Amino acid sequence: ENAAIKNNVPPADWTYKNIDNMRNQLKRLGLGVDWTKELATCHPEYYKWEQWLFTEMYKKGLVYKKESVVNWDPVDQTV
Repeated sequence: ENAAIKNNVPPADWTYKNIDNMRNQLKRLGLGVDWTKELATCHPEYYKWEQWLFTEMYKKGLVYKKESVVNWDPVDQTV
């Protein structure tokens, strides 16, 4: 998202362009990949289940918040 903002491109466009670039790079390597199994974690059909599972875990008290040491990126200001 930070790269998209920096380049003045909508984040979805940036993401899909990079997915296409990676796919083309892998194809040029000649790898035996079954492209019918490709998935993108940015698709709502994928991440809706991740969000559902997180919500269920939260309801059961399995998710909690605490202070912890993290690897902070001072350039992108992300963890």
